Amino acid sequence: MTDSAGRLRRSQLLYAVQFYARDSAGRAAVPVEWMRRARSEAPGLWPFLERHRSEADRVMALVALREDALALNRFVAAMVLANFGNRDSTWTALAEALRDPNPGVREAAEAVLANLPKRRVDWTPAVGTLRIILGGTNVGAMESVFDLLARTEIDPAHASTLLGGNGHWVLAHLRAENLPSHLAARRLLVALNGGGDRRSTAAWRAWIDSLPAPTRARAPIRQFPRGVAP
Repeated sequence: MTDSAGRLRRSQLLYAVQFYARDSAGRAAVPVEWMRRARSEAPGLWPFLERHRSEADRVMALVALREDALALNRFVAAMVLANFGNRDSTWTALAEALRDPNPGVREAAEAVLANLPKRRVDWTPAVGTLRIILGGTNVGAMESVFDLLARTEIDPAHASTLLGGNGHWVLAHLRAENLPSHLAARRLLVALNGGGDRRSTAAWRAWIDSLPAPTRARAPIRQFPRGVAP
């Protein structure tokens, strides 16, 4: 998974992991030539991930992603978590990694999250982190987070925590002339509004302005005891 100089082939790995993380239906929808490219650009990645599917691997990846001082290890840990999309702790840990100081780790977390099989997720442990991201901490990943929360059926009960006093960037995307940006923001707002669409930007702004800001600070990162499964 490294080049001749021993450097991590980050772009190739990020390309390949997006298809590994999909379920069989998701892979079937991918053009054959894309899958062939994914296997050829990082030929050792899929076999490596397939060898790291145990409970011990899951716990080690969670701990490494949060605590390991070496960015390379956190990058690999994010990729290993592609095996565990059936656990809410995988999704919340990867969301928290979107604030990692290393750009490669952030990119790995985003790539894996974007391609995990769709399911409902309880985001309660990570709402503090999600609020910070929606507030502009990682602008590059913001549209991915919009889609992520809508795709995983974010509980509308979190609307105030996420957007109360914190709606600037969501509204900026909603107003964007770029259609994907607009649609991503709208999907998130509809999800947080319990499925109701307020149609106009002005109506959405009024709704966000009506949401009370959180009355107390929440821990931005969930704490995982070392070596203990969450």
